Amino acid sequence: PDTMCTQCGEVYCSVKWMGNPGCFAKQHRKGNRRTHTKEPYTYMEELEAARKKEERRKRRAEAEVERQKQAEIEAAKAAQEAFEKAQGDREARILLAAQDIIKRKQEEKKERAKARFLPRLLGMRVRQAVEHAAEEVEHEAVGAQIDCRTGRRRQAVQGQW
Repeated sequence: PDTMCTQCGEVYCSVKWMGNPGCFAKQHRKGNRRTHTKEPYTYMEELEAARKKEERRKRRAEAEVERQKQAEIEAAKAAQEAFEKAQGDREARILLAAQDIIKRKQEEKKERAKARFLPRLLGMRVRQAVEHAAEEVEHEAVGAQIDCRTGRRRQAVQGQW
C-alpha cells in the first residue's frame, strides 16, 4: 500500500498492470468517490522511522542507565576510599595510642622494679642515709648540729663549726 484516500481513509496500492489503472482508480471511478483525493501513504515508512526512533530512544536510555551505574560505582569507590582512609587513620591513631600505652606500662614496670630492688642493691646505706637525714632535720629544729663523721652533737659557734 502506497496510496490513501483522504476522505475515506482507505489504503490502496498503485500497482498498474495490463490495463488495470490501480486499486484507487478502480474503486473511485463512480459516484461521489470521483471527487475524493489521494495522498501518498507513508505508514510503512513512518513505522520504520518510529522503529528507528524507538531504537535510538532505547539506546539513549541504556546509555543513561549505564552512565548512572558508572556514577554510582564511582561514588561507591570514592566512599570506600574515604572509609579506608578514615579507617587507616583510625587504625594509625589506635596503633599510636597502643604504643604509647605499652611504653607507659613498660616505664611503670621499670619504676616498680627499681623501687622494689633499690633497697636490696644499696643495702644498709639507704636506711642509714634516711635515718641520718631524719636526725638532721630533728636536730636542726632544736638548734644543734650533728657531726656527720662522729654522730655527736656540736654547738654552733658563730662563723665556725
